[in-house]
Amino acid sequence: MNSLGKSLLQFWQSSIGRKIVVAVTGALLVLFLLGHVAGNLLVFQGREAMNDYAQFLHTMLHGQGVWIARIGLLVMIVLHIWATVLLTKENRAAKAERYAFDATVQASKSSRIMIWSGLTILAFVVFHILHFTVRISPDLANLPDHEFATAHPGQERHDVFAMVIKGFQNPLVSIFYIIAISLLCS
Repeated sequence: MNSLGKSLLQFWQSSIGRKIVVAVTGALLVLFLLGHVAGNLLVFQGREAMNDYAQFLHTMLHGQGVWIARIGLLVMIVLHIWATVLLTKENRAAKAERYAFDATVQASKSSRIMIWSGLTILAFVVFHILHFTVRISPDLANLPDHEFATAHPGQERHDVFAMVIKGFQNPLVSIFYIIAISLLCS
């Protein structure tokens, strides 16, 4: 193993290194989330704005940009979860007994329930991908794969706006999104 590999391994094996990995991947995932929300808010600007944004995403880097982003996000999620699980195991092993009173713990409430917020985010992400990318919903599964809106004369593109509107016509789906996003913001 070369010196860079040894340095990275030492970094990963240290508690501080894993905490840095959790912090950096968490920050990058939050930045992605903010960008994703900003892009999705274009639905309120209308069909053209939303579809222009979707077309940009699917054509950047000659169509490879979306896949590069997906793979990068997957790597960040795996590293974030892996490092978090290892840190939690180490912390529990270091303090075999629980505190007699939880009030003596100096951790913030948000840090004590972070496992639940993390699992909520993970469940929401899985549902979101299944809902809009895989289209498991019967309403979206029945949309043609190439339902297009006219972009410019002679050019066609996928109508993401129609997919989003159709996806939220189911009240249960809308309620789930409202609850999930409210939990994420709390």
